[in-house]
Amino acid sequence: MFQFNQMKIILFTASYPYGSGEAFIETELDVISKHVEHIYLVPMNIQGAARPIDYMNVRVIDIHSYDIRNSKVNLSFFEKTRILLTEWFRSNTSLKFIRYDLKLLRNSESVAKKLSIWLRNTDVKDGVFYSYWFDEWTSALAILKMNGLVSSYISRAHGFDLYCERHLRNQIPLRFFHFKHIDRVFVISKEGQHYLEHKFPEYNGKIDLSYLGTLDYGLGIRPIPNDIHIVSCSVVKPIKRVSAIFKIIEGIPNAHWTHIGAGEEFEELREQVNNSEHCSRVTLKGAMNHNEVMGFYAKNAITCFINLSESEGLPVSIMEAISFGIPIIATNVGGASEIVTEQTGLLLPAYPQIDEARQSLISLLHQINKGFFPSQTIRDFWKIHFDAKINYRNFIDQLV
Repeated sequence: MFQFNQMKIILFTASYPYGSGEAFIETELDVISKHVEHIYLVPMNIQGAARPIDYMNVRVIDIHSYDIRNSKVNLSFFEKTRILLTEWFRSNTSLKFIRYDLKLLRNSESVAKKLSIWLRNTDVKDGVFYSYWFDEWTSALAILKMNGLVSSYISRAHGFDLYCERHLRNQIPLRFFHFKHIDRVFVISKEGQHYLEHKFPEYNGKIDLSYLGTLDYGLGIRPIPNDIHIVSCSVVKPIKRVSAIFKIIEGIPNAHWTHIGAGEEFEELREQVNNSEHCSRVTLKGAMNHNEVMGFYAKNAITCFINLSESEGLPVSIMEAISFGIPIIATNVGGASEIVTEQTGLLLPAYPQIDEARQSLISLLHQINKGFFPSQTIRDFWKIHFDAKINYRNFIDQLV
C-alpha cells in the first residue's frame, strides 16, 4: 500500500522562499512536509533574500544557472504556431496580442529547458509536479509534458491567475494551452471553481476545489465592551483600498484602527493619517512577519477585522482572523462569501460608498456589543472549513 511519506513533491512558486511574498505557502509546507518524503521548492524568481527553511526534507532548487544549450527540450515552429492559432481562435484573441503570447511561449520554453536539465540529474520522475499558481509555471510544465519529461502535473488557482477580467485584455494568455495539458486544477474557492467550470466547460473534469487553511494559534482575547479596536492586514496598494478604511474609521468616535502591512501607498497613507485630527486613534504597523502578526492577534483584544479589497481569491488574512474568533466585515468579492457568513460577520457590496460602509461597520459593532458573533462560534466555523491540518492532509489524499 502506498505510504504518504514515500511521496516527492516538486512545488513551483513565483518567488518563495525569496522575497517577502507568498507567506501562506509556509503554512502549507508546515503540514505537508510531515507527510511526504521530499519537497523540492522551485521559484520562478530569485530576487531578494531567501527566508530560512526549517524542514529537513525541503530543498530549494535554483534552475536559473543552467545552460539551456545542454537541453534537448524544444517546441517546433509548427507546435508554436498551432498553440498560438488555437488561442487566437478559441479565445478570440486580437492579432495584436499574438506577438506578446509568442514571447511568453518562448520564455516558457527557456524555463522548461532549464528545468529539464535539473530533472535529468534528479530522481523525481514519479513525483507530484505542483504549480502553486495557474500561470507561468503551467506553461513550462506543459512543454515538458509535450516532450515526455513530465507525465502529469497539477496547479492551484487563486485570483489573478484565475479570473480573466482582472487582466487588461480580459484574457489570461495561453489558457487553453494550460488546460489541454494540465491534469488537475485545484481552485481555492467555490466561487472560483464555478467561474472556471462556466468559462471552460469542456475541462470541468479537470477542475476541483481545495481550500487553503491556517494554523491553530488558539482563541484570541475577548474584545473589551466600548473599547473598539478594528484591525486590517494587507499590502497597501490601490486594489486593497486601505485609505478608504481610514476614512471610515474617522467617522466612528472612540474607535482605534491598527493596520498591518506595507506597500506602494504606505507613505501616502501615513501622511494622510498624520495630517488628520484623528491620528492618535491609528496605528500603522507596517510590514510584519507571519509570526509577529499571529502574536499580535493572540495578545490584543480585537473587536473586528475589516477588508475592503476590490478583488480577492479567498483571503488567507480573513481565515487567520476567524481562527482567533475575530468577527469580520469585508467586501463581497471573489470567494469572500464562503468565509464571511452569518456566523462570522457581515458582507459589504463590492464597491461600497464610505458612508454606507461606515454604517454597516457601526451596525456590526452594535451587534458584537449585544453578544452576537461569539468568538467560539466564529472559531468553530474556521475549524470546520479552514483548519490547515485538515485541509492540507485532505489535499495530499487527493494527490495520492
